[in-house]
Amino acid sequence: MTDLGKSGGVYIPPFRLARMMDGVEDKSSLQYQKMTWVALKKSINGLVNKVNAANIKNIIPELFSENLVR
Repeated sequence: MTDLGKSGGVYIPPFRLARMMDGVEDKSSLQYQKMTWVALKKSINGLVNKVNAANIKNIIPELFSENLVR
């Protein structure tokens, strides 16, 4: 994962992304930070895509439970 670009790069299956994140020793490295940002972005986008008028009350707490303060 050298350049993630605006779209976040190519699709990486969740199990492979988790394995890659576990393999990183230096949590302050640029590669690890980019992977965590991409994971957060995908998580937020997934929640936003699920929202409709019937379930918005359930989705809002999930959205705020994400690590939004970075």
